[in-house]
Amino acid sequence: MAMMGGEKRKAPEPVETTEPEAAVEVPAATEVAPSQKVAVIAVKTAETAEPDAKRLKTSPHVDAAVVRKQIEYYLSDENLKFDKFFHEKIATDSEGWLEMNLVLSCNKMKALRATQADVVAALESSKIEMKDGGASIRRPGNAPLPKLEARPQHQKKNVAHAHDGGVLAVIKAIPEEQSW
Repeated sequence: MAMMGGEKRKAPEPVETTEPEAAVEVPAATEVAPSQKVAVIAVKTAETAEPDAKRLKTSPHVDAAVVRKQIEYYLSDENLKFDKFFHEKIATDSEGWLEMNLVLSCNKMKALRATQADVVAALESSKIEMKDGGASIRRPGNAPLPKLEARPQHQKKNVAHAHDGGVLAVIKAIPEEQSW
């Protein structure tokens, strides 16, 4: 509805929901002045406090080959020469053990929804060593860590872009009846 000057507008109709615990009763107002502000407060229950999309869903099947490959990558020379966090954690333990909870806290492992039991099952066919039922893992044969290096920065490609260089033109004396 268009609003002119001091006209009054109708308040929005209350929205009904099929979930009784999420329903909020809003007193019906017939007219609201433009200068008035109306606030509707929704109360969330424990069930609706976090949207379904945000909750991690448990997956009945975790691909053991993918989990094994990810753990082997974490402990590889290729990764550890740039991964300061894991490099330092492994270096502080005299026997080179890395706690499983640190591995499971990685975003990639969270995305896989892997549990400690999934990792233990996946590493049965791997050279990665485990102790205490999978509470800690280490590189095969407690291999020495590679030297920690700074991660190389991405280099910009030397490619001409449409906005690089070009022609600057000035057009004058265009008749007003000319349409573009």
